[in-house]
Amino acid sequence: KQWFNAEYGWELKSGLINEFAFSPDTKHLAVVSQDGFLRVFDFNKEDLVSAMRSYFGGLTCVCWSPDGRYIVTGGEDDLVTVWSLNEKRIIARGEGHRSWVTMVAFDPHTSMGIAADGTPIKREGSELPVYRFGSVGEDAHIILWDLCEDSLEPVTSWRRPTTETNGDHSSLS
Repeated sequence: KQWFNAEYGWELKSGLINEFAFSPDTKHLAVVSQDGFLRVFDFNKEDLVSAMRSYFGGLTCVCWSPDGRYIVTGGEDDLVTVWSLNEKRIIARGEGHRSWVTMVAFDPHTSMGIAADGTPIKREGSELPVYRFGSVGEDAHIILWDLCEDSLEPVTSWRRPTTETNGDHSSLS
């Protein structure tokens, strides 16, 4: 059995870290924590480059879009939140779970996005990039989300409606 020593370590003063994920180009590190913040670091410089606060409660999971443009998070607020690294803002929030969101993942096969040269990778019949990701909640639901760039609007502070969705298919708003 071969043992490896830790080569590198960071200490964040934010409390309990729930998950982290490297960007597809490995230049950035996204960290979600119990204090409800997504923090994005320039990995090589160890600098904080972007941050977002959850609607309420801790953030439990994080994932990058395959092209590195978006970060999706889930947490104790029962929401999925899409953060634009380039724009440094929330671009969408999705409601569909009835309990904490515990996992999020982009589908690399259906998430079209932007190519390395900056040109959109288009789905047949569409002129705009389309991203698909899924989320899992403690409510035992798996929800698939389609994120189309033509439907992205800036998200302002809002209170969640009290009506419940059936969880079969949800949309981002």
